[in-house]
This record gives sequence, C-alpha cells and structure tokens, in this order.
Amino acid sequence: MESAGALPALLRAVAALCVSALVLMGGYAAMHSTDSEAITDEKLIHGAQLSAVIGDTTVDGESLAIHSFQQVGNQWRAMVSFQGPFMASDFDALEYYLRGYQPGLRATFIWRTAATPEQINEAALHVAEGKSSIISLASQPDWAGEIIEIALYFVGESRSEQLVVVKLALLPSGGLQTLASVWSEWFAFRGWTLS
Repeated sequence: MESAGALPALLRAVAALCVSALVLMGGYAAMHSTDSEAITDEKLIHGAQLSAVIGDTTVDGESLAIHSFQQVGNQWRAMVSFQGPFMASDFDALEYYLRGYQPGLRATFIWRTAATPEQINEAALHVAEGKSSIISLASQPDWAGEIIEIALYFVGESRSEQLVVVKLALLPSGGLQTLASVWSEWFAFRGWTLS
C-alpha cells in the first residue's frame, strides 16, 4: 500500500523538476538575448573556403577533406584556417560540422586578433560525429576586438579515414545559441582519460 502513495509523490517531484528546468532555460535565454536592432546574421564558412596550413587537403564540393596529416614526433597534426577580418562582438558562438572524426583525435579552435596578432588563442572543441556541435565564444576571455584569422587544429594518431570539414558558422548573440552551446557540450563525446 505504501508504494501506491509513493507513485503520485514521485510524479509530482518529476513534474516540479521539469518545470524548474524550463524556467531556468527561459531565464538563461532571456538573460543572453539581445535587442532586435543589434541582430547580426551568422557568418557561414564552408569547408572549401578554408586553407591548409598543416597537412594535405582536397576540396570536395563545398567541404574540405583532410586526407594526410603531418607527423611531428609520434603525433599526427593538421590545421586549416580562414582569414578575417570580422568583429568578435558580432558573434557569440561557433557551430561546426565534421565528418570522419575518430576517437583519439583532439580538435582545437584557434584565433588571432588584430590587437595581438602574434598571440594564439584557443578553445577545445568537443565533436559529436555525424551532427553539428556548438561552442560558446562569448565565454572565452580573448574572444574580443577584430579577429584576423580563425583555424581548426587537429592532433592525434595515424589515420586511415579522411577527416572532412563540412562547415563552420559563427553565430550572432542570442539566448538560443547560448542554450544550444550548453546542450552541445553536455552531450559531446569525450574519451575517458583515466584521470
């Protein structure tokens, strides 16, 4: 008989948890939304618009296929870049879509600014194979001023499969992008490091 009374209490607790999550997400979106006059369009960069810095690439339609990494010691590296300029304040998040991403490969987003072009700024990327991922740039302390170059840098083991950069999209300020970046990071695959 006690289990019959526990079920409604459990359902009320789950419902309260769901309502509180919706209120929290709504407040988070409202807090990070901008005035409608300040909305900037996203900056879409197809993989084919990127240039190889390290490794060998070929253009595949609108994508860029990295088919050869450069060996440095016992690691394999590749880097592709896109030249600016654009203002960091116009974009709060980066959406990226890669195919052929394998465990054991680390991806990093890199950028340089006009104010300090010699300084390399970076943020780790968490790739979800087969779908887009989003990272918040607004939370990066060095994402400021005029951006003159962005790049994707990959480090890993020898590869048999091509890594394909389908697209990058710099997303404007807004609550939905912020929520999407949090959601993407929560559900991104991360290899277990035993630490």
